[in-house]
Amino acid sequence: MGTAYKVIFCRFIEITTGSLMIESERPTPGISTRADGDGDTGSITIDVTGDVVLKKQGTIQT
Repeated sequence: MGTAYKVIFCRFIEITTGSLMIESERPTPGISTRADGDGDTGSITIDVTGDVVLKKQGTIQT
């Protein structure tokens, strides 16, 4: 199963790797993703202004 990450920055985005699910109120959340194989590996790029909080993973400051 994939790992779920919640990214919070004025709007709400939820990404679940494996079966990619994105929920956002923004028309263009600025997210690109690539997953290979079984979906447990790959990369996610988040292009936002301000701090990005990853639940249980700390904060990415942009």
